[in-house]
Amino acid sequence: MYECYLLGYWCRTLNKLKISGLKSTEVKSHKRYIDGKCDYWRKQGVRTASVSLWTRLTKQWFDWERDLYVRNGFGVYELGKPVLYLSDPELIREVLVKDFHIFTNRRKFITDDPMINKMVFSARDSEWKRLRTVMSPTFTTGKLKRMTPLILECVDTMNDNIDKIIAKNDGQLSAPVDMKRITGAYGMEVVIQVAFGRKVSALVDPNNPIIENALTQFFHKFTLNLIDERKRGLETESSVKRVDFLQLMLDSMRDNNDEAIDGSDEYTDSLTNDELIAQCVLFLVAGYETSATTLSMCLYTIAKHPEVQQKLYEEINKFHEHQKSNADPYEAFHALKYMDAVIDETLRLFPAAIFIERVPTEDYELTGTGITIKKDHVVHIPAYAIHRDPEYFADPEVFRPERFLPENIAHNPYTYLPFGAGPRNCLGMRLAQLEIKLALVNLVQRYKPLELGVAGGLIIPKSVDLRISGR
Repeated sequence: MYECYLLGYWCRTLNKLKISGLKSTEVKSHKRYIDGKCDYWRKQGVRTASVSLWTRLTKQWFDWERDLYVRNGFGVYELGKPVLYLSDPELIREVLVKDFHIFTNRRKFITDDPMINKMVFSARDSEWKRLRTVMSPTFTTGKLKRMTPLILECVDTMNDNIDKIIAKNDGQLSAPVDMKRITGAYGMEVVIQVAFGRKVSALVDPNNPIIENALTQFFHKFTLNLIDERKRGLETESSVKRVDFLQLMLDSMRDNNDEAIDGSDEYTDSLTNDELIAQCVLFLVAGYETSATTLSMCLYTIAKHPEVQQKLYEEINKFHEHQKSNADPYEAFHALKYMDAVIDETLRLFPAAIFIERVPTEDYELTGTGITIKKDHVVHIPAYAIHRDPEYFADPEVFRPERFLPENIAHNPYTYLPFGAGPRNCLGMRLAQLEIKLALVNLVQRYKPLELGVAGGLIIPKSVDLRISGR
């Protein structure tokens, strides 16, 4: 998810020039210098993007990216390197899946922070493969089933927080409540509970040291002590069976090494303590904002479309009848097909990761195009723009969950990319979906129809203000 923080480059750069007091002629000269480099793409017959200085300074970059969107792509320069914007689904499949062995890596980060360089998100080549191998078993169906009770505890805490707000208003709210704040607290509680097996109340106790210091030296020491404690538990074969992210990674490392000793698998190096800490930080940062925002946007869209909310409510009532005869809540939740469609449609309109990037490890010619991508040059896939292409999704601005029901799905899988695609897709995708679904089932079933208070924003609104009361 860190990719999304990089491509505000143009606006940030030009804003700095403007703020620093440079004359407008100097700013324009800077623009001409960089835009002139786009001759690289013109020579290959690739159309190039032309964006006015005013647009770059005043418009969200994903909006002007969408305005420029063309299905056969276009070329620009970003951060001093050529970038090819790619939107043809067959070419996307070629990059993300068919020739993944060439397009394994993401854009290289320019950072002095050793923590970021150790994250599976930014790791490259064999280092990425090693980290992914250790982390992948953490998100299997069996592990997610074991995590479900932990997430349901956080749902109960969210209910308590909402009920307290309602109680203060004699059973209903006379003013809107910011559900993004509620879902943000829920998201933080889930990642801390699922990452470390520690229970916190982010809404009641926002100053909890774990929450306040996730990216500081305190967090490093806290996690290091926890790792030592868990490793001692493994050595003594402690009877306490934990199912949080940290413990499951330690278990995966042990199992991989046991397989290597048995001669049944290639030896997988254990992660260092610093690498373990880096994955925990990534889990917190990537897991918190994205899931909380998606959940809040689900609430926003069903409040805006009460007929969708009513269909959800009816499906959930049937679900609860079914669940009585099903002891496994994780399996029971898979019956909620309309809810899946609501979440999928929300992610189409408001994807948390609005683009995907890859860089080749060697010069590469895209099939049938004559376009050569040089080694280490960036391929940028604008998921946000693709999701709103009328050729792939009829009436793309309309919120229509039915398009994602099993009997209606007809779109190419490489035109819907909220979690990426291929071997380097989002590792925590199914956990995020589970977290959102558990909360949404609870909120729709427990509380009266959500109504819009103040209209929310586009991608990550400052607030999602809804009126809410108990059923």
